Amino acid sequence: MKEDVRIQLFRKRKKENCFWSYDVSKMMSISDESLIEHVLLYLNIEDINQIFQLFGYKKVKRKHS
Repeated sequence: MKEDVRIQLFRKRKKENCFWSYDVSKMMSISDESLIEHVLLYLNIEDINQIFQLFGYKKVKRKHS
């Protein structure tokens, strides 16, 4: 379940070209921190809610601080 949400968030950001500077061969191994950062940058409330459910408040706050 959690992995499905992570993949969905990743694919959505990839469609939006958020990861244009990343090595394409390593895209599925993107760090949690990078995924959190990119989701927060694009301010989609549904995606932000999913990030909090996936990683928890403390981890998201630690990345954003």
